[in-house]
Amino acid sequence: MQYNLVKLSGKDSGAKLQAAVFFILYFFYLWIFVQPNLLYHGGGELTNFPVFYKGWTFFNEIVRHPGGAVEYVGAFLSQLFYLNWAGAVVLTLHALLLYVFAAGFLKLIGMGRFRILGFVQAILLLITYSGYTYHFTSALVVLVGLVFSCLYLRIAGSNKYLNMLLFSVLCVVLYLMAGGAYLYFTILVGLYELLLRRKWLNGFFYFLFSIASVYVIGVLVFNNSLFNAYSDLSPFSRMMTDFSDRMIMIEFIYAIYLLFPVMIVLFGLWNLFVQSKTVANRRKKTARARKRKKGKTVVKSVKGAVIPAAFNWKSLLRQFILPIILLAMVFCFHEGQRKAAFEVDYYYCNGQWDKVIEAGGNYLENGHISHAFDCALYHLDRLSSDMFHYRQNKRFLFLSTSREMYNPWHKINIFYDLGAVNHCESCLVESMGIYGKRPYIIRKLALLRLAKGDIDTAKVYLNALYETPFHSEWAKSYLDKISSDPNLSNDSEIQRLRLYMTQGDNAFTSIPVEAILRDLLEHNPKNKMAYEFLMAWYMLLKQLDKFIAMLGLMNNLDYSDFPDSYEQAILTYMYVNKKNVTVTGYTLSEQSKTLFKQFISASDKYGTNKEAALGELADKFGDTYFFYYVYEMSGLKK
Repeated sequence: MQYNLVKLSGKDSGAKLQAAVFFILYFFYLWIFVQPNLLYHGGGELTNFPVFYKGWTFFNEIVRHPGGAVEYVGAFLSQLFYLNWAGAVVLTLHALLLYVFAAGFLKLIGMGRFRILGFVQAILLLITYSGYTYHFTSALVVLVGLVFSCLYLRIAGSNKYLNMLLFSVLCVVLYLMAGGAYLYFTILVGLYELLLRRKWLNGFFYFLFSIASVYVIGVLVFNNSLFNAYSDLSPFSRMMTDFSDRMIMIEFIYAIYLLFPVMIVLFGLWNLFVQSKTVANRRKKTARARKRKKGKTVVKSVKGAVIPAAFNWKSLLRQFILPIILLAMVFCFHEGQRKAAFEVDYYYCNGQWDKVIEAGGNYLENGHISHAFDCALYHLDRLSSDMFHYRQNKRFLFLSTSREMYNPWHKINIFYDLGAVNHCESCLVESMGIYGKRPYIIRKLALLRLAKGDIDTAKVYLNALYETPFHSEWAKSYLDKISSDPNLSNDSEIQRLRLYMTQGDNAFTSIPVEAILRDLLEHNPKNKMAYEFLMAWYMLLKQLDKFIAMLGLMNNLDYSDFPDSYEQAILTYMYVNKKNVTVTGYTLSEQSKTLFKQFISASDKYGTNKEAALGELADKFGDTYFFYYVYEMSGLKK
C-alpha cells in the first residue's frame, strides 16, 4: 500500500498534474483569448466552417460517402462554437484526447519517454486556432487515426497473419468512417511494423492493402475521383488546397500529421544503427534507477496519510513551468489584426456598436474594419460629426478596393441597413455560394423575403433555419407571426425594410455607390443612413459642389444643428470657391469659424509648402475636414 502511494506521488502523478495544469490553461486561453464563437461566425473569412441541420435528410446526405461519420460528428461539434465556453470545452477535450492517445501510442511502440510530443500536437492545434483558421475536422481525423493505431497495437499478437487480418478490418472500417484517417493509420502502423518490429511482410502488406482497398471502395464502389478517394478529409485534399483561405496555417496541420511518422523513422534508424550500445546503456540506467528508487521509498505518516519522506519541490515546479512555457509560445503566433477583423464583423453583425469601435480602432488600415467602423459611428449617431476624428479612406466607405470589391459578405449589412434589399439579397446569394448555407445568411434571406411579401419562399428559409441547433426559436417565432399576421404589420423590422426598400437592381461587381444612395433618398427622403453615407461619400471624394447641393435635405431629417464635419466642409467650400452658402434653419457656429481661421493662419506660415506644414497641422487639426481636404488623411490629431 505504501509503495503504491509513493508511486502516485512520483512520476505518474507528476505527469498527470502536468497534463491537468496544461489543459486547464489551454481551456482558459481558448475561452478568453481565442473565443471560438468568432470561428463559428466566420467573419467572412472562413469558407470551410461546416453547417449542421437536425433530421435524417442532412444525416443521410453526409454519412453516405466514405468519411461521412467523422464529417457529421465534426460538423455537430463545431456548432457548439456558437457558445464561447462550449466551443472551448470541445477544443480542449479534443486536444486532451489527442494527448492521451498520443501518449498511449508512444508507450505501446516503446517511445513513452517522448510523451511530451502529445503536448506539441496540442500546441500546434492551438496555434491554428489563434490564427483564426478552421482545421478542426482535419485534426479530428488525426485523433481517430491515433485511436485505431492504439487499438491495433493493443490487439495485435505474434501471429503475423492474424495481424494482417486485424489491420485489414480496421483499415476498411476506418476508411468508411473517417476517410483520410486511413492514411495516417496506415503510415503509423506500417512504419512501426517495418522499422521497429522489423516485420517486413506485414509492413509492406499494410501499405499495399490500404492502396488497393481504398481504390476498390472509394473509386469503384463510391465513384469518387482517384485523387479524392485517397485524400478526402485530409489536409492534402483539393477541398483544402484549392482555397487560399483554407491554406492559412496549414503547415501546422501538416506538422501534426508528420510528427509521429518522422519520430518513428528516426527512432527506427537509431535502433538499427546503435541498438547494442543503446541496450547496454539502458540496462545501466535501469540498475541505477532501481538503486535510487530503493533509497527513496522510506515514508512517514502525517495525520494518518502516507507521503514521501522527501518532497521534491523542484520537480513539482517543473510540472507547472513546462505547460506555461508551451502556452506562452502560442502568443508568438497570435494574429492581432486577424482577430480584430473577426471581432469587428461579429459585433457588427450583432449590432454591438460600441464594441465595434473598441475592437477596430487600432486597425483602420484594414478595409472592412474601417467600413464596419464607419457604420458603427452612424448607428451611434456620430458619423456626421466624428468621422474625421478617425482614419478615413475613400475606398473603404463602400469597400470599393480591388481586394474587398468582390467579397459579398462584408456588404450584406450596409445594404440591409440602408434598405437596399435587392443589393443585399444579391450579396447573400453570392455569399451562400462561397460560405455555404450558414444560419446568418439564411436568416437575412428570410427577412428580405418577408419584407418583399414572398411568404412561401420565406417559409422555406425559416423551416431550414428551424432545423439548426441554435436558431430554431427565432425561426419558430417568425413562423408563428406569419400564421397570425401574414402581412407582419406589427413587426417593426419588416416595416422598416418596406419603408426604405426600392426596386433598383444594379450590377453587384461595379457598385455605383452614388446611384444607389440617391435612389434610396428619392424613394424616401427620410432615409437618414442613405443621406449621411452619401454626404460622407461626397466629402471623401472632395466633391463639395454635390455635397452643398444636398444640404437642403437636412430639413427632412430633424437635425437641430449642422454636424461638425458638415460645418467644416461648408467653410472649406466657401473658402475654395469664394461663394457664400446658406441653408434655411441652420447657421454656422462661431466655434467652427474660429477653428477654420486658425487652420488658415497656421497653413499660411508655410506658403505653398504642404509637406513642411504637415506636422504642425496634423497635431492641431488632424481631426478636421479642413486637414483631410488638403492631405486626404484624418485621425492624426494628438
